[in-house]
Amino acid sequence: MEQEAVRQPSSWRAAALVGALSAVLGAVTLGHKSFWFDEAYDGLHVRDSWASVFDLIGTTEMSQAAYLVLLKAWATVTPDSEIWLRLPSVLAAALAAALLVPLGTRLFDRTTGIVAGVLLATNELLVRWSQQARTYALVTLAVVVASFLLLRALDDPRRRNWLLYAIAAAVAVYCHFYAGLVVVAHFASLPFAPRRPPLRRVLEAGVAFLILIGPALYFTATAQREQLGWIEEASLARIWRLTEVATGHNAVLGLMVAAGLALLAYEAGAGTRIAGFRLALVGGWVALPIVLGLLVSAWQPILVPRYAIVITPALALAGAVAIAAIARARREVAACALVVLIAVSGYRIVDWYRGEAEDWRGAVAYVASERRPNDAVIVAPKWATDAFRYYDTTTPVAFAPPTGRTIALVRATERDDPVEIVSGVLGPANQLEVVSEQRFGHNLRVQVLEPPR
Repeated sequence: MEQEAVRQPSSWRAAALVGALSAVLGAVTLGHKSFWFDEAYDGLHVRDSWASVFDLIGTTEMSQAAYLVLLKAWATVTPDSEIWLRLPSVLAAALAAALLVPLGTRLFDRTTGIVAGVLLATNELLVRWSQQARTYALVTLAVVVASFLLLRALDDPRRRNWLLYAIAAAVAVYCHFYAGLVVVAHFASLPFAPRRPPLRRVLEAGVAFLILIGPALYFTATAQREQLGWIEEASLARIWRLTEVATGHNAVLGLMVAAGLALLAYEAGAGTRIAGFRLALVGGWVALPIVLGLLVSAWQPILVPRYAIVITPALALAGAVAIAAIARARREVAACALVVLIAVSGYRIVDWYRGEAEDWRGAVAYVASERRPNDAVIVAPKWATDAFRYYDTTTPVAFAPPTGRTIALVRATERDDPVEIVSGVLGPANQLEVVSEQRFGHNLRVQVLEPPR
């Protein structure tokens, strides 16, 4: 690891520019889209008291505890709007991309660090979650910070540095439990470190980490498995989908990652310890969260494509290794490869800007304009009511099956049957008929139902 490279002012200037690029990509159309259900769920609950937020964390939301605490503090001092509640995610993504520059510089060289930062900043998956009031951009920042502090502790193995790493790793777990799999990859890389750290320091950090994540471990051991019942069973198709999402649907990045990992493996075969450590850290960061996730899924499925955001910094590093190697031989070829890669990412990002899964803001406004004094309003399925409540806290929502004219907000993905979802609220014997329907995004529709004439 090139310890002095990270202190070069030029590296930090480049990091600032990469962070600015990420922030701009996150800010484009930031307030254009409505909250979807998960965002509205978080946005609604941070309106409650601190006691209610901590109760929510303790009962169902421990995996995003750090994010909810941050969002609650942010919401306390800022306006309650989509833009303001999404802004922490924009900042987290920008900091993650910026910090990857000195991390990559320390681990490889300045060129690799800068390219890695650009690849992360332009990854469609990170841009997507930088524009949502959810924990995923924050956990990306958290795993980058923890990785940076790991390198620092290896370079300077004082107790303070190892304990700082343990704290950062624990915070990452409280941003999302999937970050714990990255921490496993960190510890798995230690035997390959250029200078093996003092065993005592590693044990101290490991014990501190386990103590700090004790509540998360207890929550995981006692939580009901039904809470994760929505996750599909693990399969080869699921793994392929996960890797596809992690690259931002960018096949060019996937090829560069494969080439970068192959190059690291080749260099590690030469026998130098630094090459072996680079392969162990970056390769483990890419592979172990997927492999361990697959193993855990034999007991409880946990392979969710968006969870793969924790490996996006490692993918950026591996891709940057390949591009930097090409640049050492033919700069113009490397430049063309980077341009093509960013062009594909740009296409995917624009596609994300244009789409919208659930326009709850528009749907609630439509209900307000169509609703008559005696109309009932239902949300199907019932658990999606929180999304309606974020935008309208006054209109009564019926939970008992109505019999008269009814306006139904139906959340249904392509895999769902809207008729079955509505029947789950109205009851199978209900005779209401759909007389009109409006779509609000891919997964949300508003139906007006009336008794047959």
